Amino acid sequence: MASIPGIPGISYARYRGGWKLRWRETHERPDGLTTKARSHTVSTEAEVPALALAIRRALDRQGWWDPAEVSSPVKARPLDIDIEAVADDWVARKVGRLRLAESTKANLKGSMQRFFEGLRAVAGLSEGPIPARYLNRDTVEQVTVEQVTVWLAQRYAEGTVYQTLHPVLREFWPRASDHGLAGLEPAPRDAKSLMPRNAVYAPPNVLPTLAEVDAMIARITVPRAQVAAVLMRATGLRIEQVSCIRGADIDPVENTLVIAKGKSRREKALMRTVAIPAWLVPTLQALGAWREGFLIQHMDRYGGVYDAPMPSPRNLAQHFKSAWERAAKDGAARPGIWAPGNRVKASTTHVLRAVYQATLEEAGVRDAAIDWLVGHAGRLTRATSYTKPSLEAMRAAVEKVPPVTLGPARSAE
Repeated sequence: MASIPGIPGISYARYRGGWKLRWRETHERPDGLTTKARSHTVSTEAEVPALALAIRRALDRQGWWDPAEVSSPVKARPLDIDIEAVADDWVARKVGRLRLAESTKANLKGSMQRFFEGLRAVAGLSEGPIPARYLNRDTVEQVTVEQVTVWLAQRYAEGTVYQTLHPVLREFWPRASDHGLAGLEPAPRDAKSLMPRNAVYAPPNVLPTLAEVDAMIARITVPRAQVAAVLMRATGLRIEQVSCIRGADIDPVENTLVIAKGKSRREKALMRTVAIPAWLVPTLQALGAWREGFLIQHMDRYGGVYDAPMPSPRNLAQHFKSAWERAAKDGAARPGIWAPGNRVKASTTHVLRAVYQATLEEAGVRDAAIDWLVGHAGRLTRATSYTKPSLEAMRAAVEKVPPVTLGPARSAE
């Protein structure tokens, strides 16, 4: 029998066609104490943590206990720990142990600080310790998610507070409760259900046209930034992904590309092969960017070239933005169309991915093919678990993307 971290008194083991949870209940009755052994069987091991948490909460609600845990029906009062202090210590240990960028460390610390600032505001707490009771399911649902989310959105005028609450609900609370921190209720295994939904931006979100995108690409004056734009325009991949594409990853005869760089662990493991438009390789050759190594070269300020992916490909966004401003000045693109007013976060690099997907959707390409090409999770169970689009279907889809039109590049003014 195996125990469940953070949920005392309940064990489980494999039993015939499923997994059996076992626990004991001690009831206080007028004629004395009665102890009963209970069990319940589920079909998969993934169901065990959530059910165990529900059982544990039901036992606590009824005032029942396991004799192995306490010696009397009178429960000890949880320690009124200061969860803010414990969270600060957790953040310090986390950022010290991991090799994170300084901006990532600052964002993590800032998110935790903003969360506790909002919690104090909506709960009317003084500057003293924040009790551990503010990290239980009922309080989180009624206070943390609903009220703190609204307060943070108003206070900081953010489009979303998802990342602000993420360190608390998805990382700190489960880690602290799994390690048996006194005073904390065990975190639910489905902590994602507690996360607030990302803000839905009010319409209209107007996408640039392909002509405007091409006008921007033609005005990029930095060669590797222009190559990145052409690759994104032709594949719909993220800037971090196209920076890792090598010429050896592309089969110019079959017009296919093997994507080794993924955003998520699942996407990295897929090492998926996608079709590319037939015009991509000739365009790269015309730009002088076709080579066996990395198509977007890693160069230092002195002109040295390294056989490694560019370490900070997002820095290319500044060249996209300045090129868009030149296109708008020339009347070839609408100013700021890549960053509509109803979006808090927008990027000239990511808009190419959005335009690529919109082009396929407007051409009637199936959702399964689009999701496989751009690296989204399948929208249907069949697409996720059983099949992927055929190469012929992907070839037919990508040919819906017209060739990029490169006029004479304009010099920066």
